[in-house]
Amino acid sequence: MCGIMTSAKLKTNGEWLVWARKTAHYKTEKIAKRISKTSETIKKWENNGEISFNNLSKLAHEYQRPTTIFFNDDKPVYENEPPNFRTEGSEKMTITPRIAFEIRKARSRRETLLNLEEESDDFEIPLFPFKNFQVEDINKIPELLSDFLGYKPRSRASIGLDHWIDKVESLGLLVFQFYDIKPSELRGYALYYDKLPIIGINSKEIDNAKKFTFFHELAHIIMKKEGLSNINQYSFVDKEEFLCNKIAAETLLPNKLFSNYINENTSYSKFSAEDIKRLSKIFHVSQSVIVRKAITLNYITKKEYDKRINEFKSYIAVPKTLKSSKIYGKKKRLESDKPDHKKGIHNKAMISFRKNGKYFTKFLLNAYEEEIISDIDVALELGVSLEIVREMKKILGKEEFNV
Repeated sequence: MCGIMTSAKLKTNGEWLVWARKTAHYKTEKIAKRISKTSETIKKWENNGEISFNNLSKLAHEYQRPTTIFFNDDKPVYENEPPNFRTEGSEKMTITPRIAFEIRKARSRRETLLNLEEESDDFEIPLFPFKNFQVEDINKIPELLSDFLGYKPRSRASIGLDHWIDKVESLGLLVFQFYDIKPSELRGYALYYDKLPIIGINSKEIDNAKKFTFFHELAHIIMKKEGLSNINQYSFVDKEEFLCNKIAAETLLPNKLFSNYINENTSYSKFSAEDIKRLSKIFHVSQSVIVRKAITLNYITKKEYDKRINEFKSYIAVPKTLKSSKIYGKKKRLESDKPDHKKGIHNKAMISFRKNGKYFTKFLLNAYEEEIISDIDVALELGVSLEIVREMKKILGKEEFNV
């Protein structure tokens, strides 16, 4: 009986099958291969809407959509996608399903908070304070960020990423870190809204690179220019990417500070590989930021850049195989070590904080305390177990948020 039910043809809305595939960024050939069907079969389902429940469930799983959505009588609406600035050489990179799902998840979290705000009399999400900033004032953005961020320019870059995330989230901006996409595919993204704009950062990058990506995406938000970035070159065809890189580099390491130091320490003026490595440690920025500064201030000429182009590009490139598991937020454990359950739960809680952001997590937990949602709702939204939710509450209660 069960076999008959799963193989019987259902009448779905084929337009929604097309919508689900396209918004997941699957081509018919790719999705057909993933569920062991032919492209012709996929097209047939999309044309007439007739499909078995078993096959519909497979598509729903791949597209990460509920099966009920395919029975909708209305026409599907395609949401605008952020501009794709990602390149490989001179070619634009395609958006993969994983990237599409990450953007969808980020937008879904934002919608969750907006819905909770409507249901509560006590929660009010502030409008982004820089929403009235005029794009014509682009050159003032580093100064604007400097006034807001505080700290002397020399010490600013040495401050940890988590501090800057906390500071920016206090403005009503969501910051998420994602784990399942290679940095070579996507380093960060920015989604602009007057209320609750979103920044995404690739957690697989090293810390200094993550800081640069963070300020790059923050520049996108202040300029109200959405985008997907992989920041894998020094010059850009896209003006927005060039400006955001310039703003990020100036925020972390002001030109005046850098040029004064080089002029006073002329031994670094040749910018050899060893010089770049040492300057990176002195200023607590990535080696690519040092190269960007040297190019901007003409310490590295066009002729010198062309001569050493492969070396300079290596500072931006992400290794295909990362030797240190620390980059992935994990610590190597000796085979003789016994797993510590309590420590494991704590680590999972900290990873959840990175993935979901402190602002989003605190908002959910506040809604739970106000009995607007249940603890199970919190766990489902965060994608963790109830045990981890309890650990996250404990961490926030102790104010030991040192992710």
